Amino acid sequence: MGRIEDDVNRKDNLNKLYEEIASYLKTKEIKIFSGRLSLSEGSSSCVFWSPNKDDWKSFVDIANVEGVRTIILEVDSMVA
Repeated sequence: MGRIEDDVNRKDNLNKLYEEIASYLKTKEIKIFSGRLSLSEGSSSCVFWSPNKDDWKSFVDIANVEGVRTIILEVDSMVA
């Protein structure tokens, strides 16, 4: 596969993942704010999860139990 095909596949996969996350958030009645979180320099407020593809569901489930009502969901310009 060439670079262009790789980019297209990556874009398709990210679009599918975005839609899956958005759908899951809606089932939990969590509102989606489409945007980008910009942290100040030196800030340690970052979330990195393991490569396990369903790990984001655990994050959403914990957020839901903790009472989170809105989550920022960013779509990179390459994906849109």
